[in-house]
Amino acid sequence: MKFKTESKFLLLGFLNFLVTNIVLQIMLIFYAIPLATFVSQVVNLIIGYVLYGKFVFGVKRSNYSFFVKYLFLAFLSWQINSLSIIILFNKFFISKKISALIMIPVVTIFSFSVQKYYVFAKK
Repeated sequence: MKFKTESKFLLLGFLNFLVTNIVLQIMLIFYAIPLATFVSQVVNLIIGYVLYGKFVFGVKRSNYSFFVKYLFLAFLSWQINSLSIIILFNKFFISKKISALIMIPVVTIFSFSVQKYYVFAKK
């Protein structure tokens, strides 16, 4: 049975989510939001580039331009995630951990779209 791109992304994304979110939740206990989200984003970058590039979007070998685009996406996702958690925490008084959980679907949809149509787009 052949999985669709979206199905593979969600399945492998769930694995990436588990690892990344465990790191994020632990980091939020001990460190400021920007550092916690940065470290979790680095973990996400490493796992995501390998899993999504190879198993979701079928990249046969590493390509410098793919990696640079993915790195840019990771930086942008980190900024969106970090700033959104800060806003939810400071303006709406939602705990950092709950704010981080709220942002998961937002960042996931954004990330999938950018990966599919920009980072790993077939030319």
